[in-house]
Amino acid sequence: MDEPLETVLRSDTGAKARVDSVNRWWGCGDIDLLFRGAPRVVCPWPSAGRLKHQAPFDRDAVIGLLSRSVDLIEVDPRTLFANQTWVLLQHARYYTTGEWERTGLTSADQHQEVNQFPVVMPNHGGQRVIVAGHHRATAALVEGRPLLVRTAARTTRAAVSPLVFWNPEMIAPDERDQLDALMSGTTVDVPDLESARQLLVAAGADQGHANAAADRARRRVRHPESR
Repeated sequence: MDEPLETVLRSDTGAKARVDSVNRWWGCGDIDLLFRGAPRVVCPWPSAGRLKHQAPFDRDAVIGLLSRSVDLIEVDPRTLFANQTWVLLQHARYYTTGEWERTGLTSADQHQEVNQFPVVMPNHGGQRVIVAGHHRATAALVEGRPLLVRTAARTTRAAVSPLVFWNPEMIAPDERDQLDALMSGTTVDVPDLESARQLLVAAGADQGHANAAADRARRRVRHPESR
């Protein structure tokens, strides 16, 4: 369970500056208020601390996570630390449209495994570092909502996209009801990857992207119960 925001902030160096930054934009509801007409702005979070000559997170842990089937957890974006300097308006705005949630299509780096879902990792000081997903985190901060973050699946149920989950234990549901649920922002389970492909296409993804999402889900190492 996530620690309360106040507890996290009390343990941080420069906590007051962080409170001021995240609270200024938390739930403001308009991405343009953050960017103020500029094509890019400095990330609204403080930079992650790092040891000399080391990355601010465990790279081996990230590599291991990327090989595993995906589950998603909700994280308060106010508790995060940045791993890059800038965020770009065009990408942050895209993540306020709901397109990524419905189709899984990212605004950039669409074929990179690390970019399919936000990745957050603790550093040596326990700070939650954004490894991937700064623009999705920016959209979540502005909209005052949790950020969906990648974790390793602990059951046979695994994410194909942010709202479509492959669950081989379920019975085939009504496809029309599933599409309506997905378009309304509700998580949907499907019994197989072909159903996942069809649902993503019906939600607006092109066939190539839907195929790639299903193929990535198949290649990831699944929980032992699925074998």
